[in-house]
Amino acid sequence: TPQQISINVGDTVIWKNIEKRQYHNVWFKQFYNEEPDYLFPGESYQQTFKKAGNFPYLCGPHPKMTGVIIVKKSK
Repeated sequence: TPQQISINVGDTVIWKNIEKRQYHNVWFKQFYNEEPDYLFPGESYQQTFKKAGNFPYLCGPHPKMTGVIIVKKSK
């Protein structure tokens, strides 16, 4: 949450699993062919975006959980 955010080139986004029992991951299929490791409760993942564009992602174990990072060029 939120499902879509806009950031600037060079920004880092951090996802944190705040659930008590469920695991998730953050899978950018355009970056990774294989599903990444799971994030268990209390764990986090971060990604720095070095170029502009739209970067959709999903949760491998729960593919209906999706989002997109919109990266804009810094002014």
